[in-house]
Amino acid sequence: MSDAIYTFKGKDITFAICIQIRAVINELQKTLDISFEDAMYLFYRSETYKTLQETENAFWAESAEYIADCYFGEGFLALAEAKNPCDVELVHKMKWETMTFNVFEMGTEEKVQRAFDVLRDGGVVLEGIHELPWNKYCATVIDRYGVCWWIAI
Repeated sequence: MSDAIYTFKGKDITFAICIQIRAVINELQKTLDISFEDAMYLFYRSETYKTLQETENAFWAESAEYIADCYFGEGFLALAEAKNPCDVELVHKMKWETMTFNVFEMGTEEKVQRAFDVLRDGGVVLEGIHELPWNKYCATVIDRYGVCWWIAI
């Protein structure tokens, strides 16, 4: 009976996978400037980690940097998963969008500006006030609680 946890084409690659997981977590730790434990917690809950465990796809053979980029490409954190304040800070640092509330037809530029000023206080501006073909005064902001807002006239 084999003690292999991970195999690829019948070969035991457990050691290679463990080394790769450690390297990816190191990348996350370095990029996010967080502890190894926090990076490990985030990675183990990701879709990228689940994909890495499906060894027959050979994703594990990619570089740690590429796998970390795939993790960052997930870019979504549901508000229900956030545990204040740690995850909110991470949401801000990565400029991830959580759920987005669209508030349009606010009526005036002044009302949009006021909402923008309130939401950006302690939050992160993804798009400052600007004009789009379908709206002349709008912005996108993640508030201090990790909620994304698109506000517009």
